[in-house]
Amino acid sequence: MRILMLGNSFTFTNNMPQMLAELTGAEVVHHTRGGARLSEQLNPNTRLGSQTQAALQNEKWDYVVLQEMSHGPITAPKSFFSSVEGLCRQIRANGAVPILFATWAYQRGGAKLTDKGWDYDEMTQKLSEAYHKAAQENNALIADVGRRFYEWSVPQDLYAADGVHPSELGSHIAAETVAAVIRQWEEGVQEAKSCRKKWKIAVSILLAVLILLAGGFFWYVSDYYQAEDVALEVLASGDHLEVRDDLTILSLSYPTDTAIIFYPGAKVEAAAYLPLLNQLRQTGLTCILVEMPFHLAIFDVNAAEDVMAQFPDIQHWYIAGHSMGGAMASQFASEYPDEVDGLLLLGAYLYGDYPPADTLTVYGSLNQSVEGKIRSSA
Repeated sequence: MRILMLGNSFTFTNNMPQMLAELTGAEVVHHTRGGARLSEQLNPNTRLGSQTQAALQNEKWDYVVLQEMSHGPITAPKSFFSSVEGLCRQIRANGAVPILFATWAYQRGGAKLTDKGWDYDEMTQKLSEAYHKAAQENNALIADVGRRFYEWSVPQDLYAADGVHPSELGSHIAAETVAAVIRQWEEGVQEAKSCRKKWKIAVSILLAVLILLAGGFFWYVSDYYQAEDVALEVLASGDHLEVRDDLTILSLSYPTDTAIIFYPGAKVEAAAYLPLLNQLRQTGLTCILVEMPFHLAIFDVNAAEDVMAQFPDIQHWYIAGHSMGGAMASQFASEYPDEVDGLLLLGAYLYGDYPPADTLTVYGSLNQSVEGKIRSSA
């Protein structure tokens, strides 16, 4: 870790940068001069400024600590805010994190504070407000050393004899405050990295599960009951038969106002039902066979609604289905009872509240589950 400190005697007194190095284990470099302002660090025409500008442009830093002249944020706020903005921009371009070193008010009752005619509490508050505002505006971290001084149980112990500069204890408090901010930020970065790593692992697992599920699903739906030769012969004959997208339409040679829509059973090729529907057609019905996505009617329960829209001349609609197709046909009829004149179920039971009186259920001797369901609901 490399830390660059930009400031003045408040920073270099008592070799505070070395204290910070010992607390963080980092390499700490300071560009300081007694009485220096942050604006000087931005000016390449000054010795301090040229040194700082070269360091920000040519070296890599992890953190850069900014400390303004003691009363600068109060007496020259425009210069302070402008300098912080310019330096923070350069610091971020370097890839480092800016930290504002918020300094303290002059010692309460001290000669310097008295000469300025300032109140201790007021100076503390104004410095804190200025530094916090600058930190917020520039998305910078803040080490509020001034607040630590203000809240210390024996504040006078933190000042040197001049009532302005820090004592050795004061410098140590300043170094501890900056180090604590860095530790907290590092912990947050590590936690964020850990969360990102866990998130990546979770996403990878989820993707793997989804791939397995998708693979299993496509394997499942690819293994379906295919139409036998007798059904394929009906399809190949083309007599009174039209294939339109996912519909196979078996029509009469004369106009009719009655039609039946048929939903195939699960994992059964739609064409398998052509012999049955062809016989129904010969009784005077237009029969419309719906080919379902993945051979599963559950994926297009309302297919009948689209079918009806395509045949405006049909006045009487019946809907039929086998197994799962019957269940989905029953669901459609229950939701749109005014559009359906009757329901025909093959190897399926009534699903929903469609009137049983308008429903015909056909099942074989092996359809025990269907028979049991019909008897239990009777």
